[in-house]
Amino acid sequence: MTVCHYHSAMATLNIVSGPDWATIMTAFGTVGAVIAAVWIAIASSKKTDRTVAAERTEADRRLREQFDHSDEQLRKQQEHSDEQLRKQQEHSDEQLAAERAAADERLQRQFARDEQLEQRSEAASVEVTAFVIPADVNVAISTGDPVGRAAVIVTNKGRYGIENIDARLSPDGQSVVAFVNRRNVTDVTGAAGVGLDVIGSLAEVHLGTIGPGAGMLFIGDNRLVRDLRTAFPIIRWSDRWGDTWEYRQGALYQTDPQVDWLAGSGSLGPT
Repeated sequence: MTVCHYHSAMATLNIVSGPDWATIMTAFGTVGAVIAAVWIAIASSKKTDRTVAAERTEADRRLREQFDHSDEQLRKQQEHSDEQLRKQQEHSDEQLAAERAAADERLQRQFARDEQLEQRSEAASVEVTAFVIPADVNVAISTGDPVGRAAVIVTNKGRYGIENIDARLSPDGQSVVAFVNRRNVTDVTGAAGVGLDVIGSLAEVHLGTIGPGAGMLFIGDNRLVRDLRTAFPIIRWSDRWGDTWEYRQGALYQTDPQVDWLAGSGSLGPT
């Protein structure tokens, strides 16, 4: 019995003291799993780094594109704003130029109207007075009809001098005759006193010019007084603007100095 127990103990001892392969394999499996996990983690980390890098690169690219797009959009907006501002400025300049031109035109028209009114007012300030004076010599006429001479005083009551004063007498409206004598007069109130004892005329070199407040006396030839009842004078002169005016039977016209004395009024008609 003792021997049997000994062999059993040895067998048991031999079994107990042998390698535990299951444990060893389990340990190997655990270590391998750990190593695999580490490698997986390392690989995952590297993949994650690459992913992050790629994502960062992509994000940078998108951000750069966005910046480029924003810069381009801003540039286009700036160009559009500049173009609008330029067009607005051009429109403003054109509008200002048009308004200035319109204002200048209105001012010129106003000046022209004022000048025309002044010119007509000056022309209307020339006063024509016609009358009959006695004949200069005794004329024997068989019928015994009285004889006289037509006389006309042209008085300048304007503010400016008038020039090229000339006169004609129309006995019947169908013909004209020149006055035989003319003289400048400064005292128009006494101009009809043709019997004054004079030896000459002042300002003979300016004959045909009447200053403000002065006048000119025209005297015709001897005619029957009855013929002078239908006669009328025609007076022409030039104003300071260079235009020619004509007085005829109480009406005032602007005319051409070259037209015939019987041609009537000029194109502007009576004032």
